[in-house]
Amino acid sequence: NELKKRCISAFRNSLSSTIIFERPPEDFVLKWQLACTGDIAHVVVMPSVSKDKLNLFLKEIDNLKFNKKCVKKYMDSHCFCNNCC
Repeated sequence: NELKKRCISAFRNSLSSTIIFERPPEDFVLKWQLACTGDIAHVVVMPSVSKDKLNLFLKEIDNLKFNKKCVKKYMDSHCFCNNCC
């Protein structure tokens, strides 16, 4: 929900703690060790992840520029690109 509030395409299956979202810039991918495929990245939020760590992740996300690529094929109606919104 926090990524969607920031107009970043994101999706979490209700049966999973894995969140997929539009692939961020490469330096962010490397820093946070995100797994990526094409135009998407995913992160697994385990119960051991603190709110402080999540807030740091989101704070750094706020400083990024996303390309708003269409990721509809990965997350259907959760795409926030210019064509889907």
